[in-house]
Amino acid sequence: MNNVDNKIHYEDEIDLRELFNTIYQYKRFILIFTSFCIFMSLIYIYISNPIYKVKSYVQIGYIGSKLIVEPEVLEKELRIIFNVDDKNLKKNEFKTKVNNISITKNASNFIEISTTSINNDKAIKKQKEIINYIKESRYIVINNYERNILESISKREKEIKLVNNIEIPKINREILKIKTQFFLDIDNEINILKNIKIKNLFRKIKLIKQQDVKLIEQKIKFYLNKIDTLKEKIKFYKLKLKEYAKEISNINKENSDNTIIMISSIQMLNYQNLILNAQNNIQNLLLEINNIETQTIPNLKIKKSKLLDVSIQDLNKQIDHIKKIEIPKLLRKKENLLKDRIKDLENERDITLAERKLNLKNEIKDLKYKLNSAYFQNSKKVGEFIISNKPIKPKKNLILIISFITGLIISIFSVFIYRFFKQINIINLKKNNI
Repeated sequence: MNNVDNKIHYEDEIDLRELFNTIYQYKRFILIFTSFCIFMSLIYIYISNPIYKVKSYVQIGYIGSKLIVEPEVLEKELRIIFNVDDKNLKKNEFKTKVNNISITKNASNFIEISTTSINNDKAIKKQKEIINYIKESRYIVINNYERNILESISKREKEIKLVNNIEIPKINREILKIKTQFFLDIDNEINILKNIKIKNLFRKIKLIKQQDVKLIEQKIKFYLNKIDTLKEKIKFYKLKLKEYAKEISNINKENSDNTIIMISSIQMLNYQNLILNAQNNIQNLLLEINNIETQTIPNLKIKKSKLLDVSIQDLNKQIDHIKKIEIPKLLRKKENLLKDRIKDLENERDITLAERKLNLKNEIKDLKYKLNSAYFQNSKKVGEFIISNKPIKPKKNLILIISFITGLIISIFSVFIYRFFKQINIINLKKNNI
C-alpha cells in the first residue's frame, strides 16, 4: 500500500514538474499574449470616454406637516420622465444619463438623484434640470397656497378696517345720537310737561277759580238779589191787595143809590180782577222764588262744587300724574338708555369688537407665520452637488487587472491545448510508422 501511494505521489510530482516545464517552455508566448491583452485594454481605456457621476439630495416641499407630494409618487414620476429605467439607450449616443432616482432610506422626504455624463458640468446641468422640474411641477401648489394665505390675510385686514372705520364709528354715532338727540327729546318732553302742560293745568285751575266759579257766584248773587226783588214785588202786591180790599169795603158802604150801586158793582168787579191778578202775580212770584231757592241756586252751587271738587281735582290729579308718573317714567327711560342701551353699545364696542379685532390680528399673525419658510417651502436641493473628480468609468486599474489575468489564463490554456494536440499528433505518427 505504501508502494502504491509513493508511486502516485511520484507521478503527481512528475505531472506538476511537467506542467511548470511546459509553462516555462512557452513563457515567451504567454508573456507576449498577456502583454497584448494589457495593451488592448490600455487602448480601450484610452479611446473610452470617461464617465463622471454627480449625486445630490432634494428635500420634498411641505406645507405644515404635510408633504406637497408623496415621495413614492414623485419617484415614479421622475423615473418615467427622465428615462431612468430606459435600457434602450445606445452607448454611442450616451452623453448624460439619469442614473438613479430613489427615496433615501433614512429620510422618506428626501430624494436622491444621481446622474452620469462625460463631464461633471453636464451631469450637474442634468441635475439642475431635474431639480427645476421638481420645483416647477409643484409650483402651482405652493403658489395657490401662498395666494390663499395672502387672500385670507387681506380678508381679515379688511374686516379689521371695517370694524375700525365703519362698525365702531357707527356705534359711536349711535351713542352720540342717544346722548344728544334721544336725551334731548326726553328732556324736551320733560320740559314740555313741566313748563307747558302743568302750567296749562294750573292756568285752567286758576281760570276755573277766577272765572267759572266767580261767574257762578255772581249768578247765585244775582238770583239772591232777584229773590229780594221778587219779595219786594210780593210786598208791593200785598199792599195793593190791602188797598184793593179797603177800596172794596168803602164801595160796600155807599149803596143807597142804584146808579151808584151799579157803578160800585163795576168798580168792585175791577178791584176783584185787580185782586185776582195781584194774587196770581204773588203766586207766580212765590213759585219763581221757590224755583230759584230750590233749583237754580242749588244747581249753581252743585255746579260750583263740581268745578271745585271735580274739575279742579281732576286737573290736580293730572298734575300729580305728570309729576309722579310721566316725568319719572321719562327719567327712567333716560336712565335706562344710559345704563342699558349705551352700556350695551359700549360693551359691544369695547369688548365684542375689541375681542373680534384681537382674534383677527391673531389669525393674521398665524397666517403670516404660515408664509414663513419654517412652515412651508417648495422642494429644494439640500447641500452641494456631490462631485467625483475621478471618473467612475472606465475603471482603469480593474480593467488592467482583469486584462492581465484574462490574458495570462487564456495564454496558459492555449499552451496546454497546443501541447495536448501536439502530443496526439506525435502518437498518431508513431502508430502510422509502426
